[in-house]
Amino acid sequence: MSAFLSLLSVCLLLRSVASVSAPILRTVWTATADSFNQGNEPQKAIDANLNTFWHSQFNPTPDALPNWIIVDMKNTYNIHAVGYLPRQDGNANGRIGGHKIEVSTDGTNWNLAATGTYINDDIVKKTTFISRAARYVRLTATTEAQQAGLQWTSAAEINVYHEVTYDYMSRVGWTVSADSQETVSENSPAQNAIDGNPATLWHTKYNGGTVAPLPHWFQIDAGTQITVEGLSYLPRGAPGNGRIGQYSIQVSNDGNTWTQVATGMWVDTEDEKITLFQATARYFRLNALTEAGNRGQWTTAREINLVRGETEVIPAAPVASKGLWINTVDFPLVPAAVAMLPNGKVLVWSSFERDNFGGSNGFTQTAIYDPSTGESTPRVVTNTNHDMFCPGISTDFNGRIVVSGGSNAAKTSIYDFATNAWTAGPDMKIGRGYQSTTTVGDGRIFNIGGSWSGGEGNKNGEIYSPSANTWTLQSGALVSPMQTQDIKGPYRSDNHGWLFTWKTGTV
Repeated sequence: MSAFLSLLSVCLLLRSVASVSAPILRTVWTATADSFNQGNEPQKAIDANLNTFWHSQFNPTPDALPNWIIVDMKNTYNIHAVGYLPRQDGNANGRIGGHKIEVSTDGTNWNLAATGTYINDDIVKKTTFISRAARYVRLTATTEAQQAGLQWTSAAEINVYHEVTYDYMSRVGWTVSADSQETVSENSPAQNAIDGNPATLWHTKYNGGTVAPLPHWFQIDAGTQITVEGLSYLPRGAPGNGRIGQYSIQVSNDGNTWTQVATGMWVDTEDEKITLFQATARYFRLNALTEAGNRGQWTTAREINLVRGETEVIPAAPVASKGLWINTVDFPLVPAAVAMLPNGKVLVWSSFERDNFGGSNGFTQTAIYDPSTGESTPRVVTNTNHDMFCPGISTDFNGRIVVSGGSNAAKTSIYDFATNAWTAGPDMKIGRGYQSTTTVGDGRIFNIGGSWSGGEGNKNGEIYSPSANTWTLQSGALVSPMQTQDIKGPYRSDNHGWLFTWKTGTV
């Protein structure tokens, strides 16, 4: 059976035609902006050079936000994503925070595709939305990501993506090499990146505590000159170590003199990445300049292919009776938990990191999303000493959000929308995570289950009184009758119950 599955994986990867989100070739594009500083013209945002960037005017005085940049792709495509790479010179000024993305077929009539807030870092961002026809794309910055009232905007690179089908080049006759490979602690030579098996990978050297430093390179010798339209890179899955961030691609006919044909930064996901260029050569070299998640000095690849040809996928028209999603929202964190506020805004949070969890770290990445503007205001909550990942969530009669347990299993944190303040509540009697809570008819909050954290089993019920600010165990509220027969046992059998308020103080 395992041999069959392995063969199936190989067959799937060696398919002749695939569908993927690919950046549109920018050779003929032009760019305009509402403002630019001399030397930082808008065309610098589409020049395939990470070291240059567009910057709104700051000399002699800044042009106030909002600032916008428009790219004209010269042809109409069915697009579904826009990539934004902040400036890469170590200066944070001009990083886009609040933003909106609009598309147009004529440069006059614009349709909103996405809104949101980008996190304040220099990593590439990719905003996806419902596929629609467009020739022009306008990215408008409404705030500066540093949240310091700064009045400028910058962008190193802007890409636009469409869905395409494409062909892989044949690998017959190929030989590959790399600057480094790990063959002692694991069998991960360069050859693994062209073996057609996504269960194997190429990994740079790390054995014996000696880690080969970035940059790294992976080289293909096709055996003879071939004409290609791009390169495909399949990163490893979780935990993601070694995924390529910044990269460049070079070609050569003799293996000695190299010409750069592409550069950029890939998003830190396990999805297949395509970079398009046009070249005829025998040798092709992928240079890994950074690690996508800043996890270390290594580089990995499950599969690397050369691509020939592409055909845009035309999206199917939506069924009229089913409605239509219109735009998406970029959050500055992964909203693992969400609570509606009485003022119409939305409270979202992740864990101690915006896109990762683990341990009991005593603080939480949060944000307030405002649907009227499409923007989020990030905030790190430290004063309650509570990592609020996988908690119980309820609203009291005053509209306060009561968050209990999670990674810090006994903690309680309370958000008051009226004062925009987080305060620490009393510790629960029993530590919990993934428990079930509901607000009962008298305004108290009932809580039961939750063996994801704080120990396993016996997570009987307790109740929180907002007026007394106390948790009290409920001797008759046993968790055992609600436990499922989950194969993982108590760790999961008392999680995620659906509770509903009933009459006379019952649930």
